[in-house]
Amino acid sequence: MIPKIRAWDKKKKTMYNARQIDFRGEEFCSSENERIKFDNVIFMQTTGFKDKNGTEIYEGDILRYGSIEISMTGEVMIKQGEVRLYSGVLCWSLDALIRDGGVKNTLVIGNIYETPEFRRNLNDSKEL
Repeated sequence: MIPKIRAWDKKKKTMYNARQIDFRGEEFCSSENERIKFDNVIFMQTTGFKDKNGTEIYEGDILRYGSIEISMTGEVMIKQGEVRLYSGVLCWSLDALIRDGGVKNTLVIGNIYETPEFRRNLNDSKEL
């Protein structure tokens, strides 16, 4: 899998898909062929998973997961090489959730930059 990257432009408040990254010039080219400097953006990597609608799941996405046993909404993060879903004080391996419940139980409902109101409802539990 070739990892896909997206970038949140902090100044323009816009999300871009990164088409090409120039580390020497410290800029990237968006899928719209716009060149954007690194100091204006936050990069997020795809997890390699898709939700029930076929939407790529990225770091920073707000994901709703529901099955008979578990129902939660949380922020997707990659920590120590593992994709995790943080919900309040709980932390779940996204790989295990998708394996056990299938992608039919996952739905991307936003991300922490474009829909920060979803994040406000979650406790900040990044230190788990």
